[in-house]
Amino acid sequence: MTPALAAEVLRTVQRASKHYAAPGTDADDIASDTLVMILEQEGRGTADLPSTAFLLYATRSMASKHKAPGVHHRDIKGRAMLNARIAHHEQVTGREVSARERRAIADEIRCSFPAGKRPTIGFEDRSVHHISLNAPVGDSETQRSDMMPSRRDDLAVYLCEGLAAHTISVDDARAMWEVAR
Repeated sequence: MTPALAAEVLRTVQRASKHYAAPGTDADDIASDTLVMILEQEGRGTADLPSTAFLLYATRSMASKHKAPGVHHRDIKGRAMLNARIAHHEQVTGREVSARERRAIADEIRCSFPAGKRPTIGFEDRSVHHISLNAPVGDSETQRSDMMPSRRDDLAVYLCEGLAAHTISVDDARAMWEVAR
């Protein structure tokens, strides 16, 4: 790879990582992991000169891995579509959707994708944990962000104490630590 091509690859991946980065993920981490993956492929001889489409795809794929490790990007997209459809349905009908309606909407969404590019069966039931720092803690008006220490060292102590006292779940602790990174 020539220096000019390397510079163009770097610019493209950095722009794409800023676009695809989800809240709580670091665009620089996504860009660096994507570049490492591309260089490893080039070293193995499995990648030709990278096209812009390939770079965008590779960056989106890496952003998905950062957002929800172990969850395929098609499942994440399907889940986002499902959440939007359910929110619309609840707004129109004025009630929550039933489990049967949820499965039916998920099936419609899954079948709307081209064959071979569909979310996995049951994508609607797989856990993709997101934490909102604006969420209230218990029944109080206090938000999770109000309780988080501002320094990383203090946060580590806060999370350890919360985990020991069972006032913070492991998933919430991981998410809060990721946000503080």
